[in-house]
Amino acid sequence: MRSFEWLHPLGKRVATELPSEDRSIVKAIKVLSPVLIYYLINTIIVDIFRSIAGELIRRGGSASTFIGEHSETIAACISMMGMVIAALCLIPVAKSEYPVVLPNKGEGSRMLKTILLGVSLAITVNLLMAVTGLSSGSEAYDEVASHQLSLNPVLGILMYGLISPFAEELVFRVIVYNRLRRMYGLVMALVIAPLIFGIYHMNYVQAIYGTVMGLFLCWIYERYGSALYPYLVHAAANISVYVVMSIDAINKKIGTAVGLGITIAVCLIMIILIAIEKPAGSRETGVARHL
Repeated sequence: MRSFEWLHPLGKRVATELPSEDRSIVKAIKVLSPVLIYYLINTIIVDIFRSIAGELIRRGGSASTFIGEHSETIAACISMMGMVIAALCLIPVAKSEYPVVLPNKGEGSRMLKTILLGVSLAITVNLLMAVTGLSSGSEAYDEVASHQLSLNPVLGILMYGLISPFAEELVFRVIVYNRLRRMYGLVMALVIAPLIFGIYHMNYVQAIYGTVMGLFLCWIYERYGSALYPYLVHAAANISVYVVMSIDAINKKIGTAVGLGITIAVCLIMIILIAIEKPAGSRETGVARHL
């Protein structure tokens, strides 16, 4: 038995002997268990370090003073440690799902297109949600946004622009999407994986945004056959939104009808350019040819 099969509760052989209803349950567990494991490990690591910080504060002294003066930074570092450790724990599972495919030389233009798609798509979706009122009225989302903006900008970009996309792409595209695709087919994977990604964010504003972004991340993954490209889209999207939210002058210029029109135009152009481009090949024998 392979080392990663502890994530498969009943095992492949037993699953094939079960009634169809039970096999469906086993498949659902296989798909969702990596998300649950990532969440639990992340939560446990964060709670451990928060408890340590709380104990240091209780004891007083210089450590308590330091933690009090840098509470937001320390909280962000603890969150990053949780994400990184949880993601590293799932790397053996990810390797079983996805053979590493590195980009070929001369793919700089492809990378540029994916980055521009990430920036324009993220800003477009956020502006449309603001215009329609979908991004207002959620206390949970307001709390998340407030916490993000309270961080040092460099730390915020590192956390939300680099580390979070790495961990989430590993879990939701490399593991969850690949399993869905293998067990249910391409169309179902393109529907279910974005929904799981959106729901994971646990408030309706980010759920809507995450579902839309998740669909395009899966599409990019299919088109180019490498997890590098959805990571670039994800990182570019998070960084651009973080910068726009953090810098009021940029926010005011982009948050206009002209700004919305430009971002929509850029987004559509990138989608068309990527759609008409010759597929890259695939992770296996030609996955990208399906789209």
